[in-house]
Amino acid sequence: MSCVVCVVLSGCETTSSNNGKSQTVAAVNTEMPHRTSDFAELNLLQMPYALDLDKDLIADAIAIQVFAVKPGKAKGSDIVHGELKITLFDGFRKGEQTDPLRIIGQWTYTAKDLKPFAQTSLLGVSYHLLLRWNKENAPKEGKVTLRARYTDPQGRVLYSSDNIVPVGL
Repeated sequence: MSCVVCVVLSGCETTSSNNGKSQTVAAVNTEMPHRTSDFAELNLLQMPYALDLDKDLIADAIAIQVFAVKPGKAKGSDIVHGELKITLFDGFRKGEQTDPLRIIGQWTYTAKDLKPFAQTSLLGVSYHLLLRWNKENAPKEGKVTLRARYTDPQGRVLYSSDNIVPVGL
């Protein structure tokens, strides 16, 4: 028996705390805690390709869903406090590569900021976010890496797995 999951994302654009400046950081974190006081998992789903929102034939956004899963639960739950940060890196890690990846954009949301993006489905509560980058800081590597980070009020951090998305250069 096989199961097919279809993800439909709404067309709301999220605001960004990205300052438009290029930065670099490593796309792999050696200290990746397995849970915070609030959640045991942070899961990211995204469209399998980048989007062209302004119809100029150049990708400029990615649509994602974020699920924060409580310990012992299988479905996404509301984020009622803490902070969610999404980072988009240019390229992806290859094997044992240790060079840092350039940051294309970072988007930071408080629990209050996330409320308008919450949707409930059979998979629980998720946050539908549209991450748009500016043309000056566009991807150059043909693929991007997405990572979500949740920080609870005590400062403990939980990361999602890194997700790779082609951007069709």
